[in-house]
Parts: sequence; C-alpha cells; structure tokens
Amino acid sequence: IYICGKRNMPVSAKIDSETHQSLENEKIFIGGQALHQGEEISTTLAASEGRSAGISLDRFVKEVSLTAGRKQEKPYETQLHTVTKDFPPIPRQEPTQRIFTEQEMLDAAERCIDCRCMECVKQCKFLQKFKKYPKKYIRHIYNTVNLVGSGLRSGRDLVISCSLCGLCAEICPNAIPMADVCLTSRQVLTAKNELPPGHFDFPVRDMLFSNSDEFSMAKHQPGHTASRYLFFPGCQLAATMPQYVEPMYRHLTEILSDGVGLFLGCCGAPAHWSGRLDVSEKTMVQLRRVWEEMGKPIMVVACSTCYKQFQDYFPDMKIQSLWGILAEKGLPAAPAHEGTTKVAVHDSCTARYQNEILDNVRKILTERGYQEVPLEYSREKTKCCGYGGLVFYGNKEVALETIQERIQESPLPYIAYCSVCRDYLVRAGKPTWHILDIIFGKDSLETAETRGANLSEKIVNRTKLKQQLLQNIWQEKFTPPADLELKFSDGVLDRMETRLITARNVSDTIRQAEETGKKLVRPADGHFIAHDRKTLVTYWVEYTVENGYYQVYNAYCHRMRVNED
Repeated sequence: IYICGKRNMPVSAKIDSETHQSLENEKIFIGGQALHQGEEISTTLAASEGRSAGISLDRFVKEVSLTAGRKQEKPYETQLHTVTKDFPPIPRQEPTQRIFTEQEMLDAAERCIDCRCMECVKQCKFLQKFKKYPKKYIRHIYNTVNLVGSGLRSGRDLVISCSLCGLCAEICPNAIPMADVCLTSRQVLTAKNELPPGHFDFPVRDMLFSNSDEFSMAKHQPGHTASRYLFFPGCQLAATMPQYVEPMYRHLTEILSDGVGLFLGCCGAPAHWSGRLDVSEKTMVQLRRVWEEMGKPIMVVACSTCYKQFQDYFPDMKIQSLWGILAEKGLPAAPAHEGTTKVAVHDSCTARYQNEILDNVRKILTERGYQEVPLEYSREKTKCCGYGGLVFYGNKEVALETIQERIQESPLPYIAYCSVCRDYLVRAGKPTWHILDIIFGKDSLETAETRGANLSEKIVNRTKLKQQLLQNIWQEKFTPPADLELKFSDGVLDRMETRLITARNVSDTIRQAEETGKKLVRPADGHFIAHDRKTLVTYWVEYTVENGYYQVYNAYCHRMRVNED
C-alpha cells in the first residue's frame, strides 16, 4: 500500500523517517501531505517525500536495501552555488480546489529553475566551447589521462584549449582551479607520450632560441665586478619592443646603486605551459646557474609572467617588478603629456595576485597624466588576452574568441604592461599602448594602433638587440649568424605567419638545398622546391635563385617525416 499526497487522511501508523515505511506494517509506505496532518507543507516538499516513499516501495518489492545509497535523496546542504538575479520571482501557485489541476501543476513547475553553478562558464570561452561545466570537464579529462588507449582521446582537446589564466578559480564559489587540472593533465599526457608535442612545438623552440647564444647573455654593469640588481627584460619585450630595452637599462643604472647587470633570455614559461617538464626543468636549471654566477642579485623583471615563473621556481630569489622600482625611484625624462587621457588597463593573467605590479602600473599612469576607467574584469578578476597557456597554439578558435570578448569590454584605448598582451589586442583591432610607450612619451594614437613585430622580425629584433647592447654599452663585438637575402612574393609573408614559419626557417631550408643539391625543379617554371626537417616540423620552400638573392614564392610545413632512400 502506498499512500501519498491525500489531505485529512487519518494516519495512525508510526513511520520510519528515512524510508517512509510503517513501523507497524512493513507493507505500508506513506509520504507527502499525508504525513503532516493539520500542517501545511510546500508542494515541493510533499512531492519530495512522495518520491522517497515510492523509491522505498520499489526497493521493498525488489527485495533490495531500503537505505543504501540514499544520503543525498532528501534536502541536504550543498556546495552548489546558483545566482538567481537573472530569474524574476514567480508567486507560489496554490490549488483553486482541493487538488491541483493539470495546468496548475504545470504553472507550479515553472517556478523551478535549473540549479547549476555556471559562474565560471559565463566568463570563459574555453568552458563555453565544449558545452560542459567543470565537474564534467574534470571527469572527461580524468578518463583521458587515466584510461589512455581505451580512454576519451577527445579530452586532449580540452587540456590544450585552456589559457591557464586562473579566472575560473577566482570567481568560482568553491575555487575549482581548471587551470591546475589542465596544466597537470598536459604534464601527465606528455610524460606518457599521449599529447602530441607538435601542438606547442613552435613556442617551445622560440623559447630555446631565446636562451641560446644568439640572444641570451648576462653582463655586469660596465665598471663593476658584481651586481646588486639584475635587469631581466624578458624575451617578448626584446622581440617586439627592443627600442625600449637600452634606454630603460641606462635609466636603471642611474637610479639604482651598487651595480645593475643585464640578463637577456626567456623565463621558461612556454615549456612550463606546454607540460614539457623535461625541457622546463633544464631551462630553470640553466637560468638559476646564470643567476648564481652573477652573485644572486635582486631580479628586476619587466614581465609579469617572468615574475611569476621566478617566484614559483626560485623561492630564495628576491624579485622586484620594474614598475615598482620606477614608481618608487622615478621615471625617465619624457615629453609632458597634455591634459588627462582616460584609458582602461588590461591586467595580465600572471599579475592577477601581484599587487606590486597592479598598483604601481596605475601609479605610473597617474603620474603621466592618465586616468583609469576600470574594466569590469580587471586586477584579480582580469581576463586573458588569448595567448596565456599557449592557447593560441592549442586552440586558435578559442583564443580568437577570447580576444574579441576582451576588446569589447570598453570603448576606451587600453594600456598593457605585457608586450604579448599588447600585440594580441592591437592585432584584434583595439588601440593599445604598452606602459613603456607612456613612460617614454611615445603615446600617440598611431603608436597605439601600430601592430607589433611578426614572427620573423622577432628573431631579428632579439639578435640585433644583443648586438646593439654589447656594442653601445660594453663596446664588444657580436656578429649574429647571417641569413640569406630573401625576397617574398605577394601574400607569402602573411601565409608564413599563419603557418608559424619564420624567414629563418626559409633561409635554413634554402641553404641546405643549395649546399647539398637536394631539391626538386618544376620544369614548367623552373622553380625549385626543397624541404628541411630539424625538429618535429618539415618545412617546404618554393623559390628561384636570382642575381644576389632568393625569390620565395611559397612556404608551408607539416609534421610528417619524408623518408629518402
């Protein structure tokens, strides 16, 4: 017998509150309004109790446990957080007669909302992309990581599509860190050879170039045999805005005492973000060795990612932000800024909790005559520019959607203090100054709209910067490797940028073909076609040999290996 929902029915039986089973007759189950004689209860509670009684009856008939696995069947305290501000309140529905009509029940059901916590999903293009929420993402990723071979290989797309920015954990009521989940998964899958290294091959190789002899160097200030400070501008600032490195270094030598050394290189973030623990550990050992050889000076860093990398890997290293030193010791002389300009500050993901950086960037802007109009998502709640975690290489579509969302937060020009952020924002159409543009008085609208260096120019900029610094400051000669003289047909450079091919890759491919004679010739037009594979990627170049230079008609690449007899 199952009694549920009838009003004013005399119920004399004693009922087990957990199973709704009569203690006097095990074949009687009672739930709903019938249990609350003379007491009005909500329709929701009545339905819940009726459902529980029905489940108990079903289990009784099937001769299974009435209590096992039912801890969360009744009302219980949950960590689920649902924001209800977007749901207009609907008055409680009461029956016009003794019982609800069908329409009245439907109207009552309309008051229910889909109780899900989607706060992080609302603000993250990665979480929106795959139409899931963190609990399902984590299960999916877990099955991918732990059931390799028979697991969900599509989970790889999840772990490479996260920017690792940390916004999800900041706004999540339970601080679920999807960034940590995805980064750890990259590391585990890479160690198992289940995450193709080609996804992040380009930025890792770019990092290795920055730590090679072509760019990397560490020098004490001229006239000093030791350094109290060591300026580390970072590889991307040197690649995209090299014109500011020398004047900033000279300024630091004027405002800081006891020697300011200079250290060119990359902090190792690309290897860390890619999950390449082997490369990451070797890189950090290399960086630490240089720091120790320089006498363990105070690191002065211009990049918030470098700041975080050194902070995480070297707890004994004393680190100061360049912006903090400038805010305290003084800015270089620069043309006066007229009036007060309103801007929005785009904070870097890696500066999310670095108040020294967040506060001092704003102090500098105020001193230079700029007024911040805060973005809704700034400081500890900042959003990614589309590069963080190498997402641009892992899932370009997600990266581009992230950038577009970011630039639409304000109609004002943006200020960035990460050169990569600045370049990505400008490429997406948002006028953006780097903080160094403001500091050195180069803050024209033309500057804010000028796109940064392309992939090929970044390599050239770094090698030329090293050459310039050694010559101008230390009076030393450095001759970088000479590339071939190349000329590109219309559209080739744009295709190369999209395909992650640099002029250095093209030059190396042609040089090898010319030295070995291993090249194909197309009789129709006499164009040579050659390939070169030094890493995971095979590069192909179509070219001709002209009078003193090489004309390049096309360049492409793939990850297949071409075997030759």
